[in-house]
Amino acid sequence: MEPPPEAGMAVCVVHPSRVSVQPCTRCGAFSCAACLCFGPTGSPYCDSCKEHMRHAPVPWDQREELGWARAFWMTCMEVMLRPDATFARMEPKGSVKDSVLFMFLCGCTGFLPTVVFFFAIEPLLSGRPESIDVPSFASWLVVLPLANAVGSFLAACLDNVILRMVGARVPLESTMRGYALSQGVYLLGLVPVLSLYVILIWSFMARVTAYHHGGRMGWRQAAVGVFWVWFLALGLLGLCGAGLFWLFDSAVRENGGIR
Repeated sequence: MEPPPEAGMAVCVVHPSRVSVQPCTRCGAFSCAACLCFGPTGSPYCDSCKEHMRHAPVPWDQREELGWARAFWMTCMEVMLRPDATFARMEPKGSVKDSVLFMFLCGCTGFLPTVVFFFAIEPLLSGRPESIDVPSFASWLVVLPLANAVGSFLAACLDNVILRMVGARVPLESTMRGYALSQGVYLLGLVPVLSLYVILIWSFMARVTAYHHGGRMGWRQAAVGVFWVWFLALGLLGLCGAGLFWLFDSAVRENGGIR
């Protein structure tokens, strides 16, 4: 909880109980940290002027000019190295088809190197170099990227529902775009095996930033939209634990207690 502003201090026009951080570049209104959003050049905009903020395209939006491979690589590097600046300047909305395509490519870079590594090393460990299961290997190469694209699409739809439930007025296209571009960290999957322990958590954190900027919402709402699965899992785990404790306690009481 923030301390009340002292006398003479500038306060936020939306939240008078909060101290103003900076005035809006466009209208000059004093705004707190929760109401401010920074544009591509770092200029602050208040909550009312965010819609007028100029956006800059990410490399993925310029793939026709840059080439697909280069645009994908540059976008992933920007998400990995400068996530806050990248998501703050990008256009919030985008084509669902473009987002799903980006998810598919991220599935390729995130998981296929590990698949290739395991299929390459398994015959060496077994001492039978000729034992490579080619049909199984080929099916993994196709199924994993498709599964990542389909699963991410469905997960983004659920995230959008949760975000709307917590008060964020964000279109599905914006949620889908944020979900897709946050997977730019899957580029680390080019390092097989070890990267799998990093990219999933890293993408969760990048997605919070993407939802915050792209959906024009607070950090808390964005975090709920991303981690609702974990909250649900912990809640179910707690209920299961409470149920098991109740059953154990009932069994102990029926048998006259622990002796």
